Amino acid sequence: MSNKKHSIAVILNMGLFGKKSEKEKLHKQYKKLMKESFELSKTNRNASDRKAAEANEIAKKIEALE
Repeated sequence: MSNKKHSIAVILNMGLFGKKSEKEKLHKQYKKLMKESFELSKTNRNASDRKAAEANEIAKKIEALE
C-alpha cells in the first residue's frame, strides 16, 4: 500500500472525518426499529407494536432536537 493510501486508511479508521451527530444516531436507530416492527408484523403483532412504540419514542427525541 502506498504511503498516501495508508494515510487515508488510517484517517478513515480513526474517524477524523467527523462522528455522527446525536440526531443521525437516533435516525438510524429509528429506521432499525421500524424495520424490525415491519418484519415482526408478519408473525407477532404484539412484538411488532412494542417495536413501533419504541420507534415512536425515538421519533419524539429526534423532533426535540430539531
